[in-house]
Amino acid sequence: MVLSESQKAAFSGFKISGSFDVPKKIARDWLAMPTPHGKANSKVLHPYANARDITARFRNQWVIYFRNLGEVDASLYEKPFEWVICRRKN
Repeated sequence: MVLSESQKAAFSGFKISGSFDVPKKIARDWLAMPTPHGKANSKVLHPYANARDITARFRNQWVIYFRNLGEVDASLYEKPFEWVICRRKN
């Protein structure tokens, strides 16, 4: 149930669906790699933290976020795109 009184006061946070989370070591490697179109992988690769990272131990996890990119544009970020394709559920 949605309370109209809290619509502008609360945010449930991001919900990641799929294999968009990436370990620190791999993310760091990708951040240093060039892409075919010259845009940095940092455009689609972002640090990610949830409440457990804040209240317990920070995992230094990263997430791939293609925003509103279509498949062709997303594929230009080769390593992140390949990661998602190889791990998607059929």
